[in-house]
Amino acid sequence: GQVYKSGKTWSPHFSIELKKGEALFVPPGMVHETLNIGGEKNCTASVTFQFSHPFPSRLYRTYLPRVRRTADIHEAWPEIANLATLKSGMFQSLLQGAPYAQARMDALTPGASVGRFFEKLDKNGDGRLDRRELPNESVEELLGFHDLNEDGAIARLEFAEVYGFWAATQHQVFQDTPPKLRKFQLKDMQDLNIEDLPGKVQRESLKFARSLEERRQTNLRKEEL
Repeated sequence: GQVYKSGKTWSPHFSIELKKGEALFVPPGMVHETLNIGGEKNCTASVTFQFSHPFPSRLYRTYLPRVRRTADIHEAWPEIANLATLKSGMFQSLLQGAPYAQARMDALTPGASVGRFFEKLDKNGDGRLDRRELPNESVEELLGFHDLNEDGAIARLEFAEVYGFWAATQHQVFQDTPPKLRKFQLKDMQDLNIEDLPGKVQRESLKFARSLEERRQTNLRKEEL
């Protein structure tokens, strides 16, 4: 409900009215709200099923900058970071991200940071990770996140491109965050609820986020003109 408290006119991208007997599927990561417009005598039901598998890795990669800035789905951020680093478990040390060119080079340089882990998985040394070389429990998720041409394998260039994209997004989010609030970006987001932060911190964060989003929207409008 924070969007209504900003004092500015806002309207949703989609507005859908359901008739009797109809249901609506809401995809992962889509912020939404429901309203009973039939009065007190009408009964409505909202049922939520949350699945760990299959993880919507391709969807999250496609909309990564938006997903990473949507606090409502912060619980997915660590898993996205883990996929970006090929489930190496090293993402905790990389949460500040890096500029795109630097991160891409790290992924391509033999023996360097995440590049080293790609080489560890690449058993036959052909520069591609096929299904047999990926962790059994994460094959579909990793392919969905990194396999850009959808040929069933992750080429090193594809890995470098996607890892660079993720690291650059992390870097920009960290840089956009005021210094005194950056420590919250480095916490385990699976256990951190925005609502649990001190009231003053919540208000400062919301105020800054609104201001940042308004600047972005203004810049987008200027680019369109």
